[in-house]
Order: sequence, then structure tokens, then C-alpha cells
Amino acid sequence: MLCGLFRRFFRARGGNFALTAAIVLPVLVGGVGVAFDMATMVNQRTVLQNGLDTASLSSVSALAAKDKTTANVRSYAVDFLVAQLSGQLPSDVVEELKTSTTVTPDKKTVGTKITYTVSMSARITVEMTPLSRLLGIANRKVAARSSTSSVVVGNALSLYLVVDRSGSMSWVTNSVLPTPVSCQNYVDLDDWGYYPDIGFTSPCYLNKIGALKNAASSLFDTIDTIEALDSTNLVTRTGSVTFTDKQQTASNLAWGTTTSRAYINALPAYPSGGTDMSDAMNTAYEALSDAGETTEHANHGNTHVQKFIVLMTDGENTGASNKHKPSLDTKTLTACTKAKDAGITIYTVAFMAPTRGKTLLLSCSGSSSNSYTADNASELISAFEAIAKKVSDRATRLTN
Repeated sequence: MLCGLFRRFFRARGGNFALTAAIVLPVLVGGVGVAFDMATMVNQRTVLQNGLDTASLSSVSALAAKDKTTANVRSYAVDFLVAQLSGQLPSDVVEELKTSTTVTPDKKTVGTKITYTVSMSARITVEMTPLSRLLGIANRKVAARSSTSSVVVGNALSLYLVVDRSGSMSWVTNSVLPTPVSCQNYVDLDDWGYYPDIGFTSPCYLNKIGALKNAASSLFDTIDTIEALDSTNLVTRTGSVTFTDKQQTASNLAWGTTTSRAYINALPAYPSGGTDMSDAMNTAYEALSDAGETTEHANHGNTHVQKFIVLMTDGENTGASNKHKPSLDTKTLTACTKAKDAGITIYTVAFMAPTRGKTLLLSCSGSSSNSYTADNASELISAFEAIAKKVSDRATRLTN
């Protein structure tokens, strides 16, 4: 009898649909929820990935442009990411990015090439819908990472400094020296009539040649920083030449700045003579355009070489006289034109110079952005520093 009851129970069909539905329906509903939440997770991960890609690219660009350093780029990258994703992700998720985002900057230098890399990763929490929670899934983590590199291709350089050491370079500027207390202060032509035996007066003023030495030192310091990027390579060459009413013996192009520094520092404290910059400019042009200069760089693997002339005078072309000589301007401009035609960039500085001197130097440079005027010692240093910055600028190419 008992066996019969069991047989009838198992053969019965009434209520089976309700039982099956009770078991299967939560699974089906949960499955729909999971599918919906999966789509949300994929979407938020795409948003996060795009944000990281853009943030890492912006950060590495800031490094290449020297707006940021490897020491402070992290906060910039995180702030950029957060600002970018605000409105695209829930506010609590955006807030989570501030602590979950990692930023790893890197800088590698080989010769004249610097490679900046910024690697970023972030993780966010995606909350599940109530449908997924039926299956016990409350939330899930979504992560993404990005890495972008910027190659800064540095150009090797050759620079020739062409500077005035005529008698007027002995005249004072408005800068007072702390020591010595007194010295020979040549102020004008009346004082110059006593050269070289004018008496000592106090205070002692920095004269033009002293200001030139300070400005040239600042220029050379910047060039040294380019060389210091990789001590295993030679990438900078400098030469110097001075002029009065005739050209002095030049300091030929050599690696680094040591030889040029010594040449400028050895200039007399109270020079004399007239002004003729034409031969000195031609010397600089010929040295920079000579095939041997290209060979020197090629021997050190320097295939991209920029060439510069920096011309400074405090006067106008007079030769050995006190009168302006237009023929010397013509010779000077001929040398300037040949240099520019050869791809040499010319920067000029008119230091407390008369109008004709300023006009000549502007024409020589060929551009107002490459021509500077300085009316005192501090402005001379500022002009040389501005030129140094332009010289040291590097072309940037971004690669992902």
C-alpha cells in the first residue's frame, strides 16, 4: 500500500510548473541582471581606458615641453584624468580614481635623444543592479592601464660667438661693483682722451666688456646643460672671435665651451680700437659652413646639427676712424646673407649701441625675434639668456 502511494506521487503532474518556475525564475532574472551589468562594466571600462590614454598622452607632452618634471607629473596626470571623466562616470567612482590611479613616469637619455614615458593604471568599482544581487553579486572591479612615450630628438649644435672689443667696450654701464672700491671709470669721449692713464674714481662701475663676460658665461652655462644630458656623447661645439677695427685671432670651433670661455675671459679689461665687424662675421660663417665641421659631428653620430652665430656690438662700423663707413655695413650684410643662406641662424645684440648699429644688426639677423637691444648690463645678460633658451630648444615628436 505504501509503495502505491509513492508511485502515485511521482506520477502526478499537478503543480510541477509552479515548482519549476520557483526554482528557475530567479536564475533567469539574475541572468538578465548580469547581462545588463556586464554591458555597464564594458562601457565604464571603455570610458576609463580612453581617459587613461588621454591623460598619459597629456602628461608625457608636459614632460617633453618641460612644463612638468618626473617628480611632479603624478598630481597633474591624476587631476587631468579626474577632470576629464567627471560627468562620464558616477561621482563616487570619479572620487575613487584619486586614490586608485597609479602614475609611473620614466626618463631615458641616449645622446641627443630623450625618451619620456608615462604609464598609468586605475581601478574603479561598478555597483551591480538588484537583479544581479539576487545571485549574490554586489559589485565588481574594473581596471585599465595605458602607457605613452614621447621622444625628444635633440639637435647637436655649433655656435660661433662674434663680439665687439673696441675701445667703447671699456666704458661704464650703470652697474656698481662691490669690489674694488675704485677703478678707472671711462664714461665718455672726454674720459677716453686720458686712456690708458685715467685716474681711479669711486664707486667702481662694471664696464661693457665686464658685462659681456658675464653674459657670455650665462650663454655657455646653458650650452653646457645640453652637453650634460649624456656625458658619453659630444653634441655641442663653440667658437669665438672678437673685433675692433680689425678682426682678432679667433678661437676655433671646439667641443664644449671650455676653449671659448677661456677666450672671452681673457679679453682685456680695458680694450681699445675702432669697429669693423665684417671680417669677424665672415670668419664665423666660413667656420660653420666648412665641410670639416659636418665631419666632426658625424664622427660622433650627430646627424641633426643646428648652427648659430651670436653677434654683439656696442657701436657701428667705423673702421679705425670715428665716422660711420657704409661700405663696411655692406660687407657685414654680405657675410650675414651667406650665413643665413647656408642655414645658419643669426642672433644679434645691440648693446648700448647707436641707431645705425641697431639697424645693421636687425638687418643681419633678418628677424625682429632674433634681434635684441640692451641698454644696460642686466638687459645684456637677459638678451644672452633668451638667445641661449632658443638655442637649447629641442624638436619634439610624440610616439604612442
